Amino acid sequence: QPSVLAFLPFSHVYGLMIQGVCIRGGLLMAHEPDLSEEALAAALNSFRPTYLYAVPSVFEKIYKNFLRVAQQAGRGALFERAADTARDFALACERQRLGEGPGPGFDLRLQHALYERTVYRRLRAALGGRARRATSGGSTLNRELSLFYEGIGVYVHDGYGLTETCGGITMQPLGREKSGTVGRPLPGVDLRVADDGEILVRGPSVFQGYVNDEAATRAALYGGWLATGDLGRLDADGYLTITGRKKDIIVTTSGKSVAPAALEHRLRMHPLIHQAVVVGDNRPCVGALLTLDPVFLAHWRGVLMAQQDPSAREENALREEIARAVAAANSTVSRSESIRVFRVLSEPFDLANGLLTPSMKLRRDEIVRRYALEIDAMYQARSPGARRTPAEDLLSWDDSDDVFR
Repeated sequence: QPSVLAFLPFSHVYGLMIQGVCIRGGLLMAHEPDLSEEALAAALNSFRPTYLYAVPSVFEKIYKNFLRVAQQAGRGALFERAADTARDFALACERQRLGEGPGPGFDLRLQHALYERTVYRRLRAALGGRARRATSGGSTLNRELSLFYEGIGVYVHDGYGLTETCGGITMQPLGREKSGTVGRPLPGVDLRVADDGEILVRGPSVFQGYVNDEAATRAALYGGWLATGDLGRLDADGYLTITGRKKDIIVTTSGKSVAPAALEHRLRMHPLIHQAVVVGDNRPCVGALLTLDPVFLAHWRGVLMAQQDPSAREENALREEIARAVAAANSTVSRSESIRVFRVLSEPFDLANGLLTPSMKLRRDEIVRRYALEIDAMYQARSPGARRTPAEDLLSWDDSDDVFR
């Protein structure tokens, strides 16, 4: 029997929508609110879903668990080669279905078949062994991660919707999926991007307004269009890519506008980094607050101790590893948009401390307020002494380093 395993709470519009689909379609459904590694593995192995529904952080965590287990077994290099092949294979398949290329060549198909026998089927078994498709909701899924899952045989759909639109308004067209996007507008939905990059939506599913809040309703609805507050772009084929939230845009003292979402996605792809919040509003450069994945950190420490190198102090080694993660994220943006300072925090952002929403989104304003002293110290530790113009100030900052204090 088809079965769905969901991780989003039913108070979330996407979680509620999936619940309604399962009831209407007579599908077996399970819900796992605990996103710890143990609960995640137990739910997948006991329920063995045919379809997964989760937020991007769950798919990121599953990927990191795959990598950690492979490294613990001494097969980390094998896993990384298999992951690269999976992404290459999925990319070739995507080009073929979109009419942009011939598909995987003979050598790539041969490599993929080899890893299917030795790696991919074991990864799918860790997901319960039956899942072939999944949906990511709540925020956008990293393109590289989407290609990885497709390459191992589990296609992850990434759609888009809001509470104000009663759920989904875009979806990947079956057989024409494009990773890194949230698909195309559903029938009856009009969608356009304003001059400032904000996504505007019109259609029968758009709400009538906020209860007892006419001011907020007027701000959100004008001319029949809903201003979503999200930023994005439409390509020539009508696929929508989400680039961030309008209210999250950072403007440095030099006047540079930076969308933090892309940098945060890249940072979280490093197995040691659990969460990332990019800051820098009215600051001389972009910075970041980071939390570490406790499970992978314990594994990393074990590997470091096994090397038995007395000169390799943990703090120095960790500093270098985090610096590499930041450099990898910076490689995708311009110098003025790159992270120049960062600090590793001792506690994660979670529901218990009020820094995550029930749908696992960051409460950015509260994080910046609560860690104001740490942010100030992060910038003061690297602040140049001489007084300069904003442009000169930006150029005077060195490459990023960590602040573990």
